[in-house]
Amino acid sequence: MILSRYDIERRAEDVLRGYMGGTVPDNSCRIDVDALARSLGLRVCRMRLSDDGTVLGVTTYVDTEVELKRYCRRETLRVPRNIVLLNESLYGTRAVPGRRRYTIAHECAHQILWRDEPNERRRSLRTHSMRTASSYAGQDVQTERQADAMAAALLMPAVFVSRLTERFARGRKLVSYGGRFNPPDKIALANIGAALDVSHTALVIRLRRLGYLYDLPRDEYYVPTEVWPDE
Repeated sequence: MILSRYDIERRAEDVLRGYMGGTVPDNSCRIDVDALARSLGLRVCRMRLSDDGTVLGVTTYVDTEVELKRYCRRETLRVPRNIVLLNESLYGTRAVPGRRRYTIAHECAHQILWRDEPNERRRSLRTHSMRTASSYAGQDVQTERQADAMAAALLMPAVFVSRLTERFARGRKLVSYGGRFNPPDKIALANIGAALDVSHTALVIRLRRLGYLYDLPRDEYYVPTEVWPDE
């Protein structure tokens, strides 16, 4: 089942209302993604999923066997349903900030999307892994894109982004000059990202999709506070 971007946003809002007790507050706050997973009946576990980090997360819809390549060999693990397995690289001081939270949200999104599938489709799906060389159960690019879009909507609800943009960017749109930002926009991005506890990359993508950020060529970059001398 392919959902529109609008439908994904609305479905994510429904899930957040259930998690937050009936309403998504206007005031911004960090989504407790571990609590969100628990509210969906999921158990998050940490283990080595791959030696090279290509598999960051796995979630299971039913009791199933998951084949992994780790410790320099292939293993088949029996995993019960409603589990989210996270690669150990997502933990510790060397882990990329925000990646663990995003991976959990991504796997939660797969569970939500799967539970909304017709019974025939649900029977055909057995397991899902986030980033693997060969996908499980026929997961395709479109499915991954939908899970990414829902993960972003779960971690960065539109109402939160709106309030934080108004607060830290004073309502103006941010500008990416080929991936480069001027100092005022860098500060705004840092503050919004810290409030939501998400990575810079995930935030930029979300702001762009919600219309709070637009792109210009890199050679048009300028710093608003600079004063240029007369020629």
